[in-house]
Amino acid sequence: MTAAIAAVKTISQFEIACSKIRAVEILLNITGYVPILGTCTAFGRGFLGAAEVVSGIALLLLGVSSPAATLIIHGGLNLFRSSIEYMPITSTILCFPFDLFTGFQGLTPYAI
Repeated sequence: MTAAIAAVKTISQFEIACSKIRAVEILLNITGYVPILGTCTAFGRGFLGAAEVVSGIALLLLGVSSPAATLIIHGGLNLFRSSIEYMPITSTILCFPFDLFTGFQGLTPYAI
C-alpha cells in the first residue's frame, strides 16, 4: 500500500512539473518575438530542451518508457526551435505561422 501511495505522489508531482513547464513554454512562445528578449528566450528554450532530453534519457534508463520518449522528442524539438530563434528575422518568418496556427500553445505534450 505504501508503494502505491508513493507512486501516486510521484505521478502527481510529475503532472505538476509538466503543467509548470507548459506555462513556461507558452511564455517563451509569446516573448520570442520581442527583438532582444527573443534571443534570451532562445537560450532559455535551449536549456529547457536539453533538460527535457536528459530527463527523458534518465527515465528511459530507469525503465519508464512512455514519458521518456515524449520528453526526448519534445526536448529535441525545443533544441531545434531554439536554434531558429537565435536569428531574429528567421524566427518571425518560420515560427510565427506555426504559433499562430496553434494559438501560441505549441505542440506540447504537457496538459495543464
